[in-house]
Amino acid sequence: MILSIVLLLLNGVSREFNAVVEASIKSKVVGIRNFFDYGISEYFIDLSNKSKMIDELRTENIELKKQLANTYKLELENKYLQNKLNTLNSSINFIDNKNLNNIITTGIIANSLGTIGNNLTIGLGSNQGIENNQLVLTNRGIIGYTYDVKKESARILTALDNNFKISAITAKTNVNIVISGNKTLTPDVTLYSQGIQIQEGEVVYTSGLEGNFPKFIAIGTVVASPNNDDSWKVKLFENFNSLHYVYIVK
Repeated sequence: MILSIVLLLLNGVSREFNAVVEASIKSKVVGIRNFFDYGISEYFIDLSNKSKMIDELRTENIELKKQLANTYKLELENKYLQNKLNTLNSSINFIDNKNLNNIITTGIIANSLGTIGNNLTIGLGSNQGIENNQLVLTNRGIIGYTYDVKKESARILTALDNNFKISAITAKTNVNIVISGNKTLTPDVTLYSQGIQIQEGEVVYTSGLEGNFPKFIAIGTVVASPNNDDSWKVKLFENFNSLHYVYIVK
């Protein structure tokens, strides 16, 4: 009798225990299922979002690099334009500071640019006070100097002519150079102080070493020779192809 009661009690406890265990297992199974259904899904969604964020940051970084490169390029262009403005101002100031009686504006009546001579002719001569070796320029810079002066006309030996030579100085590295015409808009640098590196893009002025040419008249900018032979040229500021009027400095 007592044994039967004990067995019944044990059987009840076993059922309850089994029910608890079964409920626990079901709960864990549901948890595992939910993890696989939602947890892993959320994990991959989060991973995808982070991947998108990395891609966006990478794209933004590329754009920032482009903007930085453009900013640097603009800074270089600004420096170049500022140097060019300074050189043009120096020429204008030179003209402004001269007595107007010492400056004659005249038009070009003949143009032999592109030929052997590469010279210009003006309709003024000795009767108007024109003499040999007078400086000829525009607001942009050097054109050349007068020669072969007659009573009513004179010729201008331009910076394009093979016979043209002028002493100059570089604005940044302060190197004395000699510029020689070669029939192009980029005359040669034929002589400069050895051991000093000229920098491409720096402005070139007259040095004033020649008595008839004052200092600090703009000429052009230094450019490397296309021959890759460590030689230099000077790109002139003035566009000789559209030249109509010049200043003669007496």
